[in-house]
Amino acid sequence: MIAVVFHHLDFLKSFLEGRWTIMPPVSGEMWRQTAKSFGCTHYISIDVDKTDYEHNDEEILHEKYDTLDDVLEKYKDKTIVFLESSNNLPSDVSHYTLQEFQHPKDDVLYVFGHEYSGLNFDKIDLTLPNRYVVTVETIHPAGMWSVVAGGIVLYDKMTKDNK
Repeated sequence: MIAVVFHHLDFLKSFLEGRWTIMPPVSGEMWRQTAKSFGCTHYISIDVDKTDYEHNDEEILHEKYDTLDDVLEKYKDKTIVFLESSNNLPSDVSHYTLQEFQHPKDDVLYVFGHEYSGLNFDKIDLTLPNRYVVTVETIHPAGMWSVVAGGIVLYDKMTKDNK
């Protein structure tokens, strides 16, 4: 199992606050295509807004959950890799850069935060085994769409796995 976990988080709230964001059906399709392109078996959405996004692609499994905690509980026996911008990462969180990270071959979930709010590390237990935090280093501190970071991370996994 190789999965990406992404957020459909407060789309309407973000829009009403004047922050442009991608509508859930579009972001769901972007994640599906990206995950499938790099051989993921699952793509998992945290769907706070209860969107009606569905697909009929039998080559990749889509699962929806209300909270990240629900996903982490179901997959507690898997390796969990949390991805966060180095700009949003609390200083006390130990992490790897993508360049130095050695990806697990299988049984891994790559968890991406929402573009605006990132991941809430106060609520994530990083002391559990097989949990890692990884950053994608950039030249400029501007934000990056999580699906773009996802493509970069999955490409990195593919190239390192093929060495």
